[in-house]
Amino acid sequence: MTNKPSIPLPSISLPSGRLPSGRLLWVSLLLLGSQLTMLPLTLAASTLQLQTVKKQTEPRERLLDGHVEAVNRSTVSAQTGGIITEINVDVDDLVQAGTVLLRIRDTQQQAQLKQAKANAASANAKLAEARKRFRRIQGLLNKNLVSRAAFDTAQADLKTATAQQLISLAANRQAREQLAYTVVKAPFTGVVTKRYVEIGETTQPGQPLLTGLSLERLRVRAFIPQQLIRAVRKRHKVRVLTDDGKDFTINTFTIYPYADPKSNTFQVRIPLPQKITGLYPGMLVKVAFAIGQQQALLVPANAVIQRSEVSAVYVRTKEGSISLRQIRRGRLRDNGMIEVLAGLEEGEQVVVNPLDAVWLRSQKTAGKKP
Repeated sequence: MTNKPSIPLPSISLPSGRLPSGRLLWVSLLLLGSQLTMLPLTLAASTLQLQTVKKQTEPRERLLDGHVEAVNRSTVSAQTGGIITEINVDVDDLVQAGTVLLRIRDTQQQAQLKQAKANAASANAKLAEARKRFRRIQGLLNKNLVSRAAFDTAQADLKTATAQQLISLAANRQAREQLAYTVVKAPFTGVVTKRYVEIGETTQPGQPLLTGLSLERLRVRAFIPQQLIRAVRKRHKVRVLTDDGKDFTINTFTIYPYADPKSNTFQVRIPLPQKITGLYPGMLVKVAFAIGQQQALLVPANAVIQRSEVSAVYVRTKEGSISLRQIRRGRLRDNGMIEVLAGLEEGEQVVVNPLDAVWLRSQKTAGKKP
């Protein structure tokens, strides 16, 4: 087998920027394709790899707009009252889960906790005394040394002391929680988006303090017209398309069970893969919902020559030669195939590797030289 020598390939010089007319772009492609227009098939068939263009069945999709949003988005509110003494974060700060966001003066909460502890100690002492007295009265009653009324009184005192002890324990827990609420921590890892308070302000329970969202879990919110909802529910498949060319196929998403009477659309929430990069809440993306099937004319992506806005392929003609033909291309598929919207017909053959065609022509031209 003869190795392919290093032969300079024909180059196409295109001016930078957008050309004023597509005709100039097509002429530049013809400069390259003219070298192969009359290439005999007998020579090409033994050297070039050809592929017959066929229609293939694939999902038919409906393209809609969607917006990225955070799954975890919340507003942290005050759970106790007091003066804010410390704020450790601001808008656009990235915080880890458990990070101290701000502190509230805890003088009142500390005093309440001390009082609760004292009340609990007193209740425990009274309960111990009531138990001791009840046991003594019970023993005397068994010996018929005290009246039944005295026993009933001791029993009632024991129940009262037990209830008071439970109340004191609950008050103690509540006081501890109120003290813990003076230290506000991040509920999840995320970014601070809003801050509502300043140092020195007095907060009240329920007052918003900070709003944040997590970038670790994102989803897309879209709205499906009601005439498409049956087809979408049946196939339950969607692709999320981003501006930078990323394509995510999602088979599990949530469709709201009711339509918006104002827009006649169904809301859909589409989860995105975790730790995705390049997407942020609020960004616009395209979502393609599968609604049926269609026939598409597909060719290998490496068979397509792209020059600025013009696409072309090398095609085997009926006369047995290889010529360059302009096509209108569609979307690139996941399997490395490109849809041809115009310029080719089913059954035609295209050159899989255009560089092989250029090399073959170079070999033929070199063989004619004396």
